[in-house]
Amino acid sequence: MRVEAEVKFTSWHVYSLIYTINISKGGLNLEMPEEPKTGSKLTVRINPPEGEPIMIDAVVRHATKSGSRWSVGVQFESLDIKKREGIERAIRSHGVIPGQSGLTPRTDKK
Repeated sequence: MRVEAEVKFTSWHVYSLIYTINISKGGLNLEMPEEPKTGSKLTVRINPPEGEPIMIDAVVRHATKSGSRWSVGVQFESLDIKKREGIERAIRSHGVIPGQSGLTPRTDKK
């Protein structure tokens, strides 16, 4: 599922429109033209179908080269219930039920 989001790294002066590769209640995967440093802080702005935009603090957890672009894993930080509900509304607006296969962050199983 691709969702439009706006991101602003602490080193950027303005938000930039980015397409997510996937999104969950815990984070998202972005497609970017340049590699961000792991640990970089950013703010993600998601516009749910109803209500005010949601501003979410996040951190880059990993970046992988994918063709000419970068697949970037971002983890949300300090989510309160209002932000979680807004993320769920944004996900549901695309016809997906949160918790379905493919929407939860991957974990390493041993």
